[in-house]
Amino acid sequence: LPYPESDRLVMLWQDLRERGGPPDEWLAPAHFFDWRSHAKSLESSVIYRDANPSLTGAGEPQQLRGWAVSGDFFRMLRVAPALGRDFRADDDRPGAPTTAVITHGLWARRFGSDPSLVGTTVSLNRAPVTVIGVLPPTFRNPFGAPEIFVPLQLNPVGASRGNITLRMIARLRPDVSFGQAQAEL
Repeated sequence: LPYPESDRLVMLWQDLRERGGPPDEWLAPAHFFDWRSHAKSLESSVIYRDANPSLTGAGEPQQLRGWAVSGDFFRMLRVAPALGRDFRADDDRPGAPTTAVITHGLWARRFGSDPSLVGTTVSLNRAPVTVIGVLPPTFRNPFGAPEIFVPLQLNPVGASRGNITLRMIARLRPDVSFGQAQAEL
């Protein structure tokens, strides 16, 4: 994987065979919050789901490939934007104004590589979203091909256990093996 210490990155799935489900199912929000707070073998963990907004108001409307991600997504992967910043805790809090980080390709193709785009508002699904960062041209996401990232803004209080729509990536602690993490989780 194209990230520092990528051998420490793992994907987490639920095993629902005992309940008649598949051996590798996505997660519900409450499961992520449980694992993130209790797993000692994980240095950090993030979640994401598809979010494919329509970009309007700047040229022809365009359907984008996107992800809604937990706020520390880029820090966990150890990727820093080439312009602007990534998400802060305030961006990921429920009800916060929506922000976005975009790929270098989208920035070049749709916005003409204009550095003044960072800090401006675009329209996604007819709602205002502030572009806060542009990823480096070297950024490659082996988990899919999103062009835009927005924060999930999930509240851990009352999080659902039945809404199985999230995928989880984690970074193992340096002193923990894959087998140890799997046994703990």
